[in-house]
Amino acid sequence: MIVSMLRVIVGFVVACLVAGLAIVLFVYTPLELVTEHGGDRASEAGLLALAAATHTAVFAAPFALIAAAFAEWQRIGSWLYYALVGVYGPWVYCEKVAVSSGNVYDADLRPL
Repeated sequence: MIVSMLRVIVGFVVACLVAGLAIVLFVYTPLELVTEHGGDRASEAGLLALAAATHTAVFAAPFALIAAAFAEWQRIGSWLYYALVGVYGPWVYCEKVAVSSGNVYDADLRPL
């Protein structure tokens, strides 16, 4: 049981780090990171990725906890469940909040 909990925590941390890196790569293109001043930009991008990963972890933790608790309760162990919940869970929640607030333009989140 401890090994499975550790596996979930490590997976969550890795997912948050990858999400932070993906967010930072919208700011710095890979070409900017390998040019002549690439070392400075790469270290700056790394620090920004860690900051973005921290924010991602803070806002994703409640969703991840609910999804993991539901999976343990229903004895779901498939990676497909976690992938679908990780992608569509926050999307459905954000769409629900946008529609309930009356902001029609924020409700169309499919391009994200």
